[in-house]
Amino acid sequence: MTMPGIPFVYYGDEIGMEYIPDMPSKEGGFTRTGSRTPMQWKKGKNAGFSDGAKELLYLPVNENGVNVEEQLADENSLLNKVKELIALRKTTQALSASGGIEFLNRKNGGYPLVYKRMSENEQYLICINPSNEDKRFEMELCVDVIMQNGNIKISEGEIVLGAVSYTILKLK
Repeated sequence: MTMPGIPFVYYGDEIGMEYIPDMPSKEGGFTRTGSRTPMQWKKGKNAGFSDGAKELLYLPVNENGVNVEEQLADENSLLNKVKELIALRKTTQALSASGGIEFLNRKNGGYPLVYKRMSENEQYLICINPSNEDKRFEMELCVDVIMQNGNIKISEGEIVLGAVSYTILKLK
């Protein structure tokens, strides 16, 4: 949601629905079938997708997977983070499709991924660490934290991102 261009969310991405391996192929979609299971709305029969008989559904439902109802109730859920990111993008010119971008960390395999998004009036720093270990990025900063998830430490001249974490910072 912070990259240039037009973002998209395929149904289930916003709650972290998982690919289900070894599903029977439908319409020749061998490798895609496990990504096309019905939306998981809530716990219970057919995950709230339908009250019809299971055998009448196009594909089986993952009734024990994540669901919308539980994530709506959890302020730190993936669904609520996605909603927060969408709202931030809608209200922030620098994060819009037309905002500029500059990648800042091109060494050490590129982790953490650090890039600046900018417009005429504002600049944001986005730092993402998808790895399973802490990553550091050195930079003189004067920032406001807009959003973050995971263990993030911002000190003079350095950001330390814990494993699997991110932060969005507004540069002053």
